[in-house]
Amino acid sequence: MIRLSTLGLAALLSACASIPEERDSGTPLLNPTLVEMTARLPGDYTTVLTRSERLDGQEPLLMNIEPQPGAGPDRLEFLMTQLDRGRSPRLFALVIEATADIQRPAGYFAPLDTAGRIRRQCALQFNLQRDGFSASTDPETCRFGEGEQATGLLKEIAFDGKHLVIGDRLVNLSTGDTLAEDEIHAFSRIRAFSGWGGRREGDGWHRAAPFELHSGDDQVELIDAAGMSLGVTVNLHLHDPGQDQDAILRLTVSEVDSGDVIAQSWADPDAESLGLAMPSLQIGLRRVE
Repeated sequence: MIRLSTLGLAALLSACASIPEERDSGTPLLNPTLVEMTARLPGDYTTVLTRSERLDGQEPLLMNIEPQPGAGPDRLEFLMTQLDRGRSPRLFALVIEATADIQRPAGYFAPLDTAGRIRRQCALQFNLQRDGFSASTDPETCRFGEGEQATGLLKEIAFDGKHLVIGDRLVNLSTGDTLAEDEIHAFSRIRAFSGWGGRREGDGWHRAAPFELHSGDDQVELIDAAGMSLGVTVNLHLHDPGQDQDAILRLTVSEVDSGDVIAQSWADPDAESLGLAMPSLQIGLRRVE
């Protein structure tokens, strides 16, 4: 299980109230395909940084998505918590509702306050796709202000079972001009791993106690069963190699005292296991659900 305390979300999620609901008992049921797709939506996600972004000191955005209870077969509700380290978490509601057209459900996206109350909401139109769904707002109805100062928000959400992309565009409704650079965040699912390791000392091995690590830029210092450090830290994160290549999972082992990198290994983000084997150091990770 992902350690939510590491992501800074555990206390916040437990304190949030359920999203308010209104249900018409005569509304058709949601498309079973959509229900199956959204069953994969909950979990922890992270944006993926390039090497240059990391060297510039940027940190990934984190997203946690939790289903809300009591929605029923004609309505799905999710609490989305976005965490930008160093800033206050942002809470959102994502609601999907059945309509007479089973292929085109409706719903809304709404920012929430820290108590889980809706601040305002914008209607979403959904489209089912082969392996996921997309949804968008209409800037004419998702609007802020009045007259010549009226601003519309085009928000687009796409999910393919593994990746979540959220894009925002602010539009001047009087002129149709875009008011700022589009803001697009692509999130990849965070995976959890159990680990083992050891470091050679003389003719024997100093073995680490079992540990856990997740791919959301998590880091642990290896210690033995007695709490003594092996002198190394293990970091796991998703890396963007650039040039339109797919993200890769990178395992980095560094010296505790100097921070110098000892070794690295790479794997597919969906890999069941990864590790490294050196004459003086061995690390192994296996994915857990």
